[in-house]
Amino acid sequence: MNETPGLFTTKGLMLRSIGESRYVLHDVFGTCSLPFVAATENELTAILATNFNVRLLVSLENASKFPSYHEFSWQQLEHYYVAHLGYALHSYLMQPQELEKFHQEKLLLPIAYLEIGHGEGSKGMLEMIDKVVREAVASNKAPFSAATLERWLVISQFGRVTSEILSLLSRAITGFINLLKAQRSCIIEARPAISQLSANEVIHHGTDSYAASTFASMAAISMCTSLDLLSKLMHYLDQIDPGNIKFKPPGGCHFSDLTKLKSSPSLGGIATNLMHERHANPDIAQLIQFRHDVIHSTSALELEKVYVGIATPEVNGAPLHYAFQGWRDCLPNGQPVRYLGKDFFVEQHEDIEYRIYTWLKTVISLHLRAAESVHRYLVEQKKA
Repeated sequence: MNETPGLFTTKGLMLRSIGESRYVLHDVFGTCSLPFVAATENELTAILATNFNVRLLVSLENASKFPSYHEFSWQQLEHYYVAHLGYALHSYLMQPQELEKFHQEKLLLPIAYLEIGHGEGSKGMLEMIDKVVREAVASNKAPFSAATLERWLVISQFGRVTSEILSLLSRAITGFINLLKAQRSCIIEARPAISQLSANEVIHHGTDSYAASTFASMAAISMCTSLDLLSKLMHYLDQIDPGNIKFKPPGGCHFSDLTKLKSSPSLGGIATNLMHERHANPDIAQLIQFRHDVIHSTSALELEKVYVGIATPEVNGAPLHYAFQGWRDCLPNGQPVRYLGKDFFVEQHEDIEYRIYTWLKTVISLHLRAAESVHRYLVEQKKA
């Protein structure tokens, strides 16, 4: 097995390789376990679970100033959402000769279409400029055609949605990494209390535990909003008619609206396949329910309880300082276990950081499958 670089694990601990398939688990104070040998990744995972009750997460490199996010397939996401979906849409909307004319004329469009949109009075100014531009186009006094203007507006709107999806995924990943940092800050802050109380574990409340709750909540909200924007993207594409392109703003859509497409059977098939994930995968159901409860209930407050300790059954008695921030027990359908009006039990001892990591992998996988399918649709429709 290739030597594993430094990795975050659950419970606020870190794994490091010391060569020749030998590893140590250590806490934020540098206290290490005895070295152990793992020849394969599966063996390493099993040893960490059995001996320390922790799970592997992501590389420590993700906490650097310029992370690559390779564990989150970031390059593949950029491949589609930054470039290739936009390229395919251009070809879908225009023939080669139309493309050449479009790229020449779009450089002559007023910069106000790009720059105006923020600040007091900007809406009125943009509205006035758009009216003047359209009047000039209608009277053949503009250096570009009405077709170029409409196509550019549609392409720009499509690009804004894809850019926002990528931004939300970036925010979710950053929230997850900041959650890991905050948990380790909780350990540092709570250590004096453990010593003063001669306790093995304390419930830590403070700025860092509030930050951990906030980062977890924002990661979940960002992921859910990215799924809503995926539905918006599909609906926007569904209403575009290449033979009669007219700009329309995208409507507000939720992820549950994904299958309510009207025009294209092919897009409808893509949407149906994506929605199957929601019904078949409890991760998506858990995520959406958690976002709902964070906004409308007290789930974020429950996450502010960070258990910090040393040498308890939480880490199988290992003499390492840990942080446990619990994820609530859920039923197979994603709903939380409830009793007497309470909905945050942690009897299963699931770590919130591992749950968010799992959600991230699931949501990103869904976005990649959607991007691949939409890209293939645009290419095939162009050929047809």
